[in-house]
Amino acid sequence: MRRGGRGPLERRCACQAALRWETCENPNGQGLLALCLNPGCGIITTAPVEGSEPDDGLARFLLGDDSAPRYLAPWTRFWSRAIALGFRWKPAQPTCGPCGSELAMELRLAPRSGHYHDPHRVLLCLACGATLVAGRIDGQSRTLALEGRAWDEPVLVLRTLKRAIEELALEGQTWDFFS
Repeated sequence: MRRGGRGPLERRCACQAALRWETCENPNGQGLLALCLNPGCGIITTAPVEGSEPDDGLARFLLGDDSAPRYLAPWTRFWSRAIALGFRWKPAQPTCGPCGSELAMELRLAPRSGHYHDPHRVLLCLACGATLVAGRIDGQSRTLALEGRAWDEPVLVLRTLKRAIEELALEGQTWDFFS
């Protein structure tokens, strides 16, 4: 990205302050964006396309003609990642307790020696993110129930689950543990 005070389309903001233009090279050409130098304004302006400023000027500057990826909830990203790594989820019975959705899925993981704190069973609701994680804690089999918002800043058990999935995949242990 090139920054500069004098740019390709020198003009003033509606507040009469100067604009600082920036350019960005992307596969679809060069994007132009201006920032108002008035701290009280701070408006972002993009280069006109065919005489008028586009409504999606900032997105076009940052992404070019590519569209922004669709937002996926953190638990959905985890579920998709596990599938991509070769893990097979099964529909869970019963439906999700907190929301009643039928999108409850179950994953069983192979036990590994030396990894006694790794989860061995996961129930995950794809609708609300409610998660049950079963594993051994302090030498006893325990099940932890987590709300969907626990995925926003993952607690230790979810970080452990993510790590275990990645390590099991590297070891080639993604087989169907239900059989």
